[in-house]
Amino acid sequence: MYATHVRDLKKNPSMALRQARDEPVLILKGNEPDEDRTNTA
Repeated sequence: MYATHVRDLKKNPSMALRQARDEPVLILKGNEPDEDRTNTA
């Protein structure tokens, strides 16, 4: 699982999208999980 902070996601969303091709992505807000995304395609 790839984890990233909301602020890093805003700076470089393409990195999270690349990671999401192969594994779930966990989005953190502060130090708490905010949302997780999986590739369902």
